[in-house]
Amino acid sequence: ALKDALPYLTVLIELPQAGNIRMVGNLLGDPEQEVVIGSEVEAVFEDHGGDEPYTLVQWRVTG
Repeated sequence: ALKDALPYLTVLIELPQAGNIRMVGNLLGDPEQEVVIGSEVEAVFEDHGGDEPYTLVQWRVTG
């Protein structure tokens, strides 16, 4: 199911409101988009069903 989302744009997100923990994730949108360090992002929660349902946290640039 996730292979349909290729290619992935992998990012390292720092969460200052959570003690500056960092998360590795996928940045949604055009995989060839220009990404600038320090860009504001928002979490996007994507639910997946099936026999073993799960939720992916992905990221989207805001602004």
